[in-house]
Amino acid sequence: MPLGPSGSGAPLDEEEVKISWDSVSIPTVRVWVTGDRTKPAVITFHEVGTNHSTCFRGFLSHPGSEKLRDKLCFYHIDAPGQSADDPVWADGVEYPSLDQLADQVGIVAKQLGLKVFFGMGVGAGANILLRYDMMRQSEDPVMRGLLAVSPLVRAAGWLDWGYEKVVRAKTAWSGGEMPSYVINQLIGQFFGPQTQENNLDLMQQWRRDLAQTIRPQNYLAFVQSYLRRTDLPTAWGEKGCKLPVLMFYGGRSIYHSSMLDALENFKSDHFAHVEIFADGDFVQEESPAKVAESFRLFCRGFHIMI
Repeated sequence: MPLGPSGSGAPLDEEEVKISWDSVSIPTVRVWVTGDRTKPAVITFHEVGTNHSTCFRGFLSHPGSEKLRDKLCFYHIDAPGQSADDPVWADGVEYPSLDQLADQVGIVAKQLGLKVFFGMGVGAGANILLRYDMMRQSEDPVMRGLLAVSPLVRAAGWLDWGYEKVVRAKTAWSGGEMPSYVINQLIGQFFGPQTQENNLDLMQQWRRDLAQTIRPQNYLAFVQSYLRRTDLPTAWGEKGCKLPVLMFYGGRSIYHSSMLDALENFKSDHFAHVEIFADGDFVQEESPAKVAESFRLFCRGFHIMI
């Protein structure tokens, strides 16, 4: 894993593991392991428009995350087609649904021998991990708790589908490069205005990554799958989500009202939420020290001393 865009901390070593998946279009799942496998496990899942490296590198390479790196082992799942060197997603091949990606989490945990783990998900990744907990059978590995950053739990709205139509049109004429429209939209979603204006080095790094890391056709395939998501609160019913969740969201998120709506659906006695008023959706990138300290205390609630 490369050094985080914050420019601090040490480069992180990682090992790629390919997990067999019973799928014709996606025979393997790519997983990157950071840390000592004898330590408690954290499975991460990234946001649309990123992969494990771009979504979590700033957080894990930050000095404030040193204790987490020492005491936990991180297993990073990349959604199909979202790794930097993945081939173009083939026309006519259906992208996995969010339910199928949630099933993928269980397959990864089983094949890696993880009986219990924590989850850390951002955006779509948080939705997928929440979905895994909801779908989990008694024999499946247990997710003890989840650090959910900017989770959207409702089905997509008409504004989201309008965005998809624009992206589809611009991708068709992009010549294989990520359209500048998409890059600008993602920057505006991920980061608060203060970060965009004051941290120009970070913005330059992110614009370069968004332009070069993921093929636009593959990004569009993941976007379309995410927009077809079903409504989690409907599936949870009146009892809501009982999973212990630590939720972070930014006060300047374009989905701020959706975040407030999501709060009403977490019913666990071990639910806590933190709003960081100046941040956008990527709180783990804008305020890594605050997220790391809160996650450390969250783990202590499960008697994991970090």
